[in-house]
Amino acid sequence: MKNFCSGLFILALFLQASAVFAQKKIYMSDAVIRTADQIDFAYKSTVKKAVAKDGQAIIKLIEFSRILDGVEAVEHARTMLEIIPAATDKTVAVAIQSLSPKLKKVTLDRMLGAQKNIKNEALKKPIKNWAPLTWETLNNRPLVLNDPASDQKMIDRDNTPTAGPKENMPEQQWDESPAKAKKPATPGQTPNSGQPAKHQKGGH
Repeated sequence: MKNFCSGLFILALFLQASAVFAQKKIYMSDAVIRTADQIDFAYKSTVKKAVAKDGQAIIKLIEFSRILDGVEAVEHARTMLEIIPAATDKTVAVAIQSLSPKLKKVTLDRMLGAQKNIKNEALKKPIKNWAPLTWETLNNRPLVLNDPASDQKMIDRDNTPTAGPKENMPEQQWDESPAKAKKPATPGQTPNSGQPAKHQKGGH
């Protein structure tokens, strides 16, 4: 009896995990994947990163849509629609807020077209109902978050370039205070700690 109950418990955990995995499964068009392969764009892995809330991956996928048209554009838009609930509305909205107004409009128009063929009934409902932040951002309206302090950290994190290790990138130090702003050294002048240079008289 105890083994039987243990078996049911394990089965329940398995079914629950399977359900969660199924929710993360994102539609990807074979035609779009082939087009991505032609330009050496890792479409599948980028979609996977986007689902894992990688803001840069979300941006790359939307920018990739520039080269798509016709059926492929709509199929890619379907993929982007399914990414929104998987990555969360806030993550997508934060990632795309810096895109150009034109690209936002094209993305929104294609998503609206893709809703007609999507199988998930929940995603057929108006986007503003289930992804209000993304909807507002795609309509080129300011992104308003509930907790500006914590959400600003999220914005900074998700929009941080991933070009390489920080130590390999030159870092410029700036003093943002107007009263203490430092001007670049003029030719022939040696920068110092910020104190004005003392004029020395000849022979002394």
